[in-house]
Amino acid sequence: MIESYSVGIDLGTTNAVVAYTPVGQGKALEPAQILPIGQWVAEGVWQEKPMFPTYRYHTLPHESELLQPLAFPFRPLDNDFPVIYGEFAVRLGATNRGQGVSSAKSWLSQASRVHRDAQDAFLPWGIGEDLAASIKQVSPLMASASYLHYIHSWWNHKFPEFPLSEQRVVITLPASFDEYARDLTMAAAEVAGLGQAQFLEEPTAAAYAWFDNQGDQQAKKAAEAGVMCILDVGGGTTDLSLINFSNPEKPERLSVGEHLMLGGDNLDAALAQSALVQMTEEAGQKIQMSAAQWAQLMLAARDGKERIFSGEDLQEETLTLSLLGRGRSLIAKQRQAVLKIADIRQQLFEGFLPQLDFNDQTQVTEKKGLVEIGLQFEQDTAITRHLLQFLQQADSRIDSVLLNGGFFQADGFCDAIQSQFDHWSTQAWADHKVQLIKTENPQTAVAIGAVSYCEARRLQALQKETGGTQQVKAAPIIGGGAPRSLFLALSGGEQTATQAVCVTVKGMPEAESFELAPEFHLAVNRPVQFSLYSTTKKINAQLGDLVDIDSQWSQLPAMQVQIDVASDESIQEVAVRLITEVTIVGALQLQFKAMSNTLKMPDTLLEFAGRSGAAGVRLNKKHLPHTWPEVVEAFENVYGAKKAGQQNQAKNDKEAFAQLRKKLDTLGSRSDWNITICRSLADLFLKWRKNRRRSARHESFWLTQLAYVIRPGYGVVGDINRLEYIRDILETPPAYHEHDVWFGWWTLVRRAAGGLDATYQQWLFETHEAKLKSLMDFLQQAGKSKPKPAKKGAKPTLSKKEQDLKNRAPEAMLRAIASLDHIRGRSWFEEKLFKLLKVE
Repeated sequence: MIESYSVGIDLGTTNAVVAYTPVGQGKALEPAQILPIGQWVAEGVWQEKPMFPTYRYHTLPHESELLQPLAFPFRPLDNDFPVIYGEFAVRLGATNRGQGVSSAKSWLSQASRVHRDAQDAFLPWGIGEDLAASIKQVSPLMASASYLHYIHSWWNHKFPEFPLSEQRVVITLPASFDEYARDLTMAAAEVAGLGQAQFLEEPTAAAYAWFDNQGDQQAKKAAEAGVMCILDVGGGTTDLSLINFSNPEKPERLSVGEHLMLGGDNLDAALAQSALVQMTEEAGQKIQMSAAQWAQLMLAARDGKERIFSGEDLQEETLTLSLLGRGRSLIAKQRQAVLKIADIRQQLFEGFLPQLDFNDQTQVTEKKGLVEIGLQFEQDTAITRHLLQFLQQADSRIDSVLLNGGFFQADGFCDAIQSQFDHWSTQAWADHKVQLIKTENPQTAVAIGAVSYCEARRLQALQKETGGTQQVKAAPIIGGGAPRSLFLALSGGEQTATQAVCVTVKGMPEAESFELAPEFHLAVNRPVQFSLYSTTKKINAQLGDLVDIDSQWSQLPAMQVQIDVASDESIQEVAVRLITEVTIVGALQLQFKAMSNTLKMPDTLLEFAGRSGAAGVRLNKKHLPHTWPEVVEAFENVYGAKKAGQQNQAKNDKEAFAQLRKKLDTLGSRSDWNITICRSLADLFLKWRKNRRRSARHESFWLTQLAYVIRPGYGVVGDINRLEYIRDILETPPAYHEHDVWFGWWTLVRRAAGGLDATYQQWLFETHEAKLKSLMDFLQQAGKSKPKPAKKGAKPTLSKKEQDLKNRAPEAMLRAIASLDHIRGRSWFEEKLFKLLKVE
């Protein structure tokens, strides 16, 4: 029986892939498989395909008919708007340049190059003045979140009994992503309602896919692989990592490369450019190409490249690339370029995979980038030169190389890499044979590997829970810790802005907190910002060391914090120490600890500037009260699975409720519950939402308590997902037609109203409008006439209609409807309520 799923999402630069495996009775029930994702591939053509393009097409006002309804329930995120997704979007974007959003993932780390922040809405980038007023723009963060939101919605459509937000999810990201880009990827997942997701580097995921595919030979094959260089070349980027498998039980990631905007698309562009040069020479004048023509030429170049490097024996000696001319005549002029296949091979191999000596100088051309087109593409397109520079810095003998990514679908490129490593082996590693390994399916291996990692983490947790008594077979966790060293710049006092304290050492283990020895003076009661620097190179520094800032380090966006410790502002600064941690999801977590025992400081994390507005306030569940486990146990005794063989269920329920209230009291006065306690309780209630209807007592308590802890307005991570659950709950009336139950139901409406959009509020109003009118009419009549005095000793009787209204908690109903701000001024309710108040 399926109990849950482990899911891997490869959120690529050009495509996303989703893999999953069902889990039941503590084990995976079948190998990981790919989830085809439904999408429009052409106008009016819907298909489910294994790859989902990470691309958006923003329509002009006259293109509204292109926004076809999707074949599953989908609603844009609150701060987003309707766009076209899928292959159809790519086709439209190819012919209408300036309206497509691509490479959002790369923009997360490169937005500053065009003087923007990744949370600013500036995509599509570089749109002309003629389109600026008509095209809505989106931020890289929101674009990335929208792809995950689409996947989230599609999954829920395919597996309605297993919402994606409740499954184990691993999202992959480039190993080269710095801490800011990683943080933004986490924010995108949180915005998309996947705040529970863990993260894994893409080259490492490819290694998991390879390892998992070895079956019973895993340990043997891993030992043979030794120090493995992973070369992951996709359509738009190249990612490098080094993993040591010499100890198969404890593999370790040794190093990661820089973020390289270089991939298979660059080859297509080079081939198309060669064809254009020949066409221009034959025409004797510069050819003015439209965006549609260039897209057509790029597609022809891609097809030609794949034919040439497919490994098949080609009989032809030339490749013809055709380009349709522009014009209104029935037969437009067609241009052609006839390129020699031998020349093409030479051009692409020399330009992208040149054979290099191991001792060659690898000072890659300085990245000036092409600001006018936005993203910083590599000016040096030689993949082998970037690879050599990475290996020279790693300073380790290579035993194997794992090739992954769509680029290596072409066997000729795999052969070139093998030849290059053989050459380097002769020069640097005493003819040590380097084993060439290719993932089984280079385009889906990362998603498959993410599932393997997800399962490895699950089984590791299962072993801990059972104390190691349950023998489970799982892939080992690839360690390695922090991929780079990080330094927090200091200023003021004796330190200058040229110095920084080491807060993360490359290789520092994950999920362990370290308190740094130096004490610092921190300004309080006002915002404070700190610059953060990173490097992947080996640094002779320990945690807490104060070092000079190196000009070669990469500077990340500033981190900020504001700690309020005194309302009278008498305290200007406090002595503190830094606590640093690389979390299990690979995120940097920094916070300050006051050195004075008498000074209470809130547990406030440093965040990247502007980060708090990206997805919301983060919960710090490490600092829940020590009685929290007892609260969870008491809650599960009330709402968890029923225990077999229990007698006198009513008595047991009464005792369980009393115990739950007692444990909730240990969290402190309800008015003092902080946002972490409130939302943690909300998550607990929502986890057992299906069991809320066991009795009227169960339902009223569940609704009333959830209403208190779900109050919106704080912008907390995960609130989007919590409100989705509440929308589902409010779509059906309570199971018990009693006053206390309806009171809790309407209170939940009122508390959640701020998070319900205008469409939902209108639906809610219209659904209960008839009962609301009856209530208003009854109250109005009651206000005009005096009630007849009851006979002495007689109990007042209510008509059936009056009893029905009383059961519906009319006082709570009126307050809830009045809180629906989106319908104010758009219904009869306010006017009638005003008249009622005047009567009274």
